[in-house]
Amino acid sequence: MVVSFRRYETVQTGPIGERMIAFFEKYYPHSTELYVTSGKDGDHGPRSHHYGDSYLGSPTAAIDFGGYDDPEPNDKDQRDMGLAADWLYEHFSDLTAELIHTQPHNDHVTYVKNQIKVPPYAVADHVNHIHWATSMALMDDVEARARSLWPAGGNGDGPPSPGNDVFHLPDGHYYGLIDGPAESHGGFFPAERPVVKLIQQRLQALGFAPASPGWADGLFERPTEAAVKSFQSANGLPADGRVRRLTWSRLFDPDTVVHPPPTPAGVLFGCDIYDFTVNQGLTEDHVRGMVQNGGLVFINAKFWEQTPSGTTIPHLKSTRMLRVATEAGLQFPCGFVVPRTGVEPEVVVTNLLNYADANYPVWREHPDFFWQVDTEWWWDEQTRSYYDKVDINLGAAVTRQLMRMSRKPAILYASQGHYRDTVPNFPGRKMWNANYNRSGASRDYREMYLGNDASGWVGYSGTTPVINQYCSDGKVNGWGPLPMSAFRGNADDFRKMLREAIAPYKSVNSVASHFDGGGQKGESLAVVAGTHKHGPQPAY
Repeated sequence: MVVSFRRYETVQTGPIGERMIAFFEKYYPHSTELYVTSGKDGDHGPRSHHYGDSYLGSPTAAIDFGGYDDPEPNDKDQRDMGLAADWLYEHFSDLTAELIHTQPHNDHVTYVKNQIKVPPYAVADHVNHIHWATSMALMDDVEARARSLWPAGGNGDGPPSPGNDVFHLPDGHYYGLIDGPAESHGGFFPAERPVVKLIQQRLQALGFAPASPGWADGLFERPTEAAVKSFQSANGLPADGRVRRLTWSRLFDPDTVVHPPPTPAGVLFGCDIYDFTVNQGLTEDHVRGMVQNGGLVFINAKFWEQTPSGTTIPHLKSTRMLRVATEAGLQFPCGFVVPRTGVEPEVVVTNLLNYADANYPVWREHPDFFWQVDTEWWWDEQTRSYYDKVDINLGAAVTRQLMRMSRKPAILYASQGHYRDTVPNFPGRKMWNANYNRSGASRDYREMYLGNDASGWVGYSGTTPVINQYCSDGKVNGWGPLPMSAFRGNADDFRKMLREAIAPYKSVNSVASHFDGGGQKGESLAVVAGTHKHGPQPAY
């Protein structure tokens, strides 16, 4: 039952009290849930602001509001009073002569004395009402502050102005599910609905919610929560679906980028992640956003590299990000290994699988997991020269060995620019090209994609590449730089391509039978101690 804030019309408040009530009715968003219980009337002791005292030379007044005198449950009334006391405490404590309210439902007290937040000091516990007192001079400042915070008013005249980036809930409160806890404001009270609708409309305007009429209804339910999570993920915020101060600020920031349009039809996109990508600022929330609303279908994370001297380089951070992406619903997770001159294929693969079992064991059970074998010429920017021109035959041998031992598809990354028509053919060969020609300045990856007829799709070494890495500095949800790749086709086409790659190896007995089952998942993270050493590189 919603009752009038000024239910007791017989309460005598005086001119200051009338201003206090009018202010509360205009700016407090839940004023209709409360009512004045006392003003200048009642027994308030020998001296009280209720009777018209003074503070710093300015006349004062006090009002009490709240109580249990209505058909609603007492626990709801208690929550209503607590929200109101917290609102005053948060925004106007420094302009208050007295604020007294005890909240037994959450072990919280809201006490102010002479413009300072203080511990409890009143003899009465003030559980069933809020006592608020201020002066005529302070009331001028209260109203001025409210006008600056909420130019449109807080309740009857509309929601807070998003242009001022105003978040008017007390600390610990947020806009969230309508059936959430007491701290969640989701439209249960009619006064909340204009603000919830404002949030919904902003989500629609930014492209994170359906533009259909009626979607922004002022009720914060599961679809709104999902849209908020998408927005948070896209903006590097914790994706909890709750609109707190930081989310509110980012949501109504005029510089917030509109969500990009859908990906081009008939193309799947993915990106590479390395440890240094994480070091540049990539977070778990960024990764979740890439999967949940960024449009990425596959992510290729670096797992393992081993130098000719025997030094092993596990990429723990990028592996962790692939775990996060997989948990967020990534369709096609991919781990990649870097073959290096002088390291035998079986050594590379054995150490890679040991590492994967210890750090990403889901690879064995995930139906759409696949590998990439990153074969290329390695450039030293300081010396301006190549320090390892990896032989393409080594990359091909590692690819074959990896499919034999893991029973998972593997794609050979070997750019046309490095290897041209020298890539050997082998059963299940699938090629991953790289061609950044004319991709332009760093921007959203969709805009950087040059289309299905771009030069990166031109065949070489007797085959057409199945995946094309078309830029090194794309952005997903505004974050980059990221190497971006494309696949021409849909998810079923992608799975078919992976099945074709692994088919020749399905009937071949694994050369390392202990990898057929559970593997060595109990091995420690420091796989260096158990790595296979290498001798002279054989001829391939």
